[in-house]
Amino acid sequence: MAGQYRETSGQSSSPAAPESEKRAQTRTSAVLRVGVLIRGDSRQLCLVRDIAAGGLMVRLFCEVEPGEPVTIELRADRPLAGRIAWSRDGHAGIQFDQPVEVADILAPPPLRPGWRARMPRLAVDRLAMIRAGSDISFASTRDISQGGVRVICERPIEKGTAIVLTLEGFRPLDGVVRWTRDGYCAISFDRMIPPGDLSRWLAS
Repeated sequence: MAGQYRETSGQSSSPAAPESEKRAQTRTSAVLRVGVLIRGDSRQLCLVRDIAAGGLMVRLFCEVEPGEPVTIELRADRPLAGRIAWSRDGHAGIQFDQPVEVADILAPPPLRPGWRARMPRLAVDRLAMIRAGSDISFASTRDISQGGVRVICERPIEKGTAIVLTLEGFRPLDGVVRWTRDGYCAISFDRMIPPGDLSRWLAS
């Protein structure tokens, strides 16, 4: 499976790797996990299909070029640097700059007491309208994930309030206010946004 992540060019003069190491390099783990593709200053969602020690295959929602340097985040504390090996039909193979331990990458990050894992979040500055019953207010988004958004509120909204959030250029989203603090408001969506829908909205 390693061939799907990188291209080979003739024979190498370096000593052959042990068979156990070759098997580790080529063994792939099928996954379906949302990650973040970083290209320069741009951060976009992607969908990881499978991963091996030498690279991974992703479903992308943007155009990339072979040889382009990128970084993949499956965990915020473990960015994976690499390059685009190939790209076609909305999928791409990424070869890592250095081999990784797949089990470590797929393991959940260690959490401090009281913390919980979060989905990948992306910075965004868009106007939003919040409707709580008959009350309508406006907010400015600061970051968003498939499962929720953080905004700067025009006025405080009580924790636990059911709302409808309409993002600029996107469909209305039902949600609940999780906390309000220092002018900020965190909203969790009743249904997760599909990664493709979110990525296309962010790129629009």
